[in-house]
Amino acid sequence: MDEKSICAAQAVRSTARLLTRRYEDALRPTGLTASQYTILSALTRHNGLSPSKIGEVLSFDQTTIPRLLDPMRRKGLVQLLPDPNDARRKVVEITQEGRDLFAQANALWQQAQDRTLDRLSPEEWSQARSLLAKLTD
Repeated sequence: MDEKSICAAQAVRSTARLLTRRYEDALRPTGLTASQYTILSALTRHNGLSPSKIGEVLSFDQTTIPRLLDPMRRKGLVQLLPDPNDARRKVVEITQEGRDLFAQANALWQQAQDRTLDRLSPEEWSQARSLLAKLTD
């Protein structure tokens, strides 16, 4: 089979679904999805991001952000507050409850990360990241 006849999008999406399932299985005890974990992770580093900035930083579609944030807000993990620079806009801040759950989830995420990366040498993982980045340049 000609390598160019294999759909790159399908191959990457299939791998992404399988890896996402691994991480979501690990995070299941916390009640977080992999996407919600990623948002909490971003907010622990850069608290007070606008929903659109979260989408931009994490490469999420803008229509996905409210669907991810709403249950997190209802659970008390994040809060929407007026932007201190523009009261017409909102920013997302992680709550203490969100920080506590993130700490628990991070340990589970690290186990999934270790199981995933144990299959590759550090050089192979570096090369894989470089090759994936090349596809989106």
